[in-house]
Amino acid sequence: MQNNKWDNNASLDKLAELSIKTGVALAAGQDLLITAPYEAAPLVRRLAYHAYKAGA
Repeated sequence: MQNNKWDNNASLDKLAELSIKTGVALAAGQDLLITAPYEAAPLVRRLAYHAYKAGA
């Protein structure tokens, strides 16, 4: 896997956190299925992190 500038981007992390907390409104115990192209992998990793943190 190639490392790129988006892997540790603070703005990307904030977008993922906002998406999980507000956009999806994920609650503890809920399931979340994410499908995305390979190019979106850095965002998907951050989404998964925040989803697990929210209790998914």
